[in-house]
Amino acid sequence: MELLRDGTVSSVLQNIGKVATIFNPAIGGGLMLASNLTSNMETVDDDFLSDSVVGLSGTAMRLDRMIASQNVDFEQLKMLSENLKSMSAFMGKTSKMLS
Repeated sequence: MELLRDGTVSSVLQNIGKVATIFNPAIGGGLMLASNLTSNMETVDDDFLSDSVVGLSGTAMRLDRMIASQNVDFEQLKMLSENLKSMSAFMGKTSKMLS
């Protein structure tokens, strides 16, 4: 995340995109778009997600709490299961798009 904060990734993508545009405008344009995306990622305020079940870390955190307390909340466990299934489906679709 530090590379996003200091703009390194965005700068590298932008510079490579400028050169790539000379040889292949489609690839260069894609890299320039990725540069804009990475520069905007750091400005997103995601503090509201800190206690939500979002992503693998949030899911693991909730499971760790249940294990530590030795109290299984089956409604929450069901939600965590659905969350994992949703992430799996998303990753599957994303990998197909990248192939």
